[in-house]
Amino acid sequence: MRDALVNLLQTLPDCSFVDICNRIPGARGELSLVSERFPTVVLWVGLSAELVEALKTLQRDGQIEYRPCLHLSYLVDGQTVALPLAKRFHAYKRPHWLPVHVHLRENRAAKRA
Repeated sequence: MRDALVNLLQTLPDCSFVDICNRIPGARGELSLVSERFPTVVLWVGLSAELVEALKTLQRDGQIEYRPCLHLSYLVDGQTVALPLAKRFHAYKRPHWLPVHVHLRENRAAKRA
């Protein structure tokens, strides 16, 4: 799953969770991905345990980052999360959905070479 995700992010730099779920077999499931720092900020729902683990590992290793985006990009994709919209990473009292795109972080060592 990790390799499939990295390959997708290399070909699709502004990648939504809808793109991930539609293009990677086994990505859909029953879990939600929330911000580790702000657990009431929901990034996406309906993900497999394998995908959530791959995303957490890649983020922990500094290979990916979540960049807030307009919720309109998810409306265009045809899927949203049925929660109030979050405007930023913040400690909300109740769960909020923060629309994000998943990005590969640039490898600075490779850029210097």
